[in-house]
Amino acid sequence: MFRTRLLAIGGAAAAALALAVPSTMTSAATPAEMIAQRQALMDLQGATATAVQSALKAGDIATAGKLAAALHSSAHVIPTFFDKGTGAEAGKTRALPVIWEKWDDFKADAAALGAAADKLVAAGKAGDTAAGNAAFAELGKACGSCHNTFRAR
Repeated sequence: MFRTRLLAIGGAAAAALALAVPSTMTSAATPAEMIAQRQALMDLQGATATAVQSALKAGDIATAGKLAAALHSSAHVIPTFFDKGTGAEAGKTRALPVIWEKWDDFKADAAALGAAADKLVAAGKAGDTAAGNAAFAELGKACGSCHNTFRAR
């Protein structure tokens, strides 16, 4: 299952995530392993968002758009890293029980992140810096919405 998730993320993001997660991970991940996998995914997303922001500050909309493609892809697999039984009862995690109580809302927040990243990808392809900055602001709101609702501080 984990290897399938890596393939769903796509190219560079999958390679970076594969380096971040031990190669001993299998498709039958324990709850503790799943927590570690999703933490690696979230760390990768944070680093990618930082790189997107740096590219935007440098005026490099094309690079920002290319980096956003990884965020677009990974956003769609976020829910697959939150199986029931992988909350605080399974290990150290900031995932709140409300994730599983409001599962559809959680999936909608992940989808909103993907949609914002997709707008940034399109802005990068079009060379539209203003649209890229607006999409990045939307991306930040999507991250914040999920973190404020579903993640402990």
